[in-house]
Amino acid sequence: MTVETHIASDVFIDLDFSELESMINNIKSDNHKIFPEERGALKDNIYEDCKFHNMAVNAKFSSVQRNRSLGSMVDLCREALKKYQPDCGLELRNSLWYQKDEYMGWHTNKYSEGFRYYLIWAEEENKSFFDYYEDGELKTITAPKGWSVNSFYCGGVGNELAHQVRSETNRLSLGFRLR
Repeated sequence: MTVETHIASDVFIDLDFSELESMINNIKSDNHKIFPEERGALKDNIYEDCKFHNMAVNAKFSSVQRNRSLGSMVDLCREALKKYQPDCGLELRNSLWYQKDEYMGWHTNKYSEGFRYYLIWAEEENKSFFDYYEDGELKTITAPKGWSVNSFYCGGVGNELAHQVRSETNRLSLGFRLR
């Protein structure tokens, strides 16, 4: 199970990222549309424990309500991703907003199997992280400032990909599952 990073415009074909930037500004300023969630403190490493959990047992992030700005963003992203994966259905899995020191703790999504594309926007360079285990080794992908994409397969009992997200800056993650 390999996690790959991509240049956002290579995967989200013909997407106007400057248009998305203005939508991000609307989301940032529209705080009543963001719903904080917290499930315990971030632990250093619960890799072995997380194999038994589908969802993160420790998390601090915000879900973004599908308001006008986010709805338009998701629709544009879905159409652009369909050009890259024309034979697949796409399901929005989540739209998450992270601020400084927020996180989605270790989890596997073992009961939500499928290939994922995460479109990520980070406000600052090298301050947002995707950690995962591959062949028993801890690996980290550091997000650049602006847009990037992580893709990976996760889920399925016996085929778990333990992973977590940490952020020291504003970060938006839009996750799409192929079906």
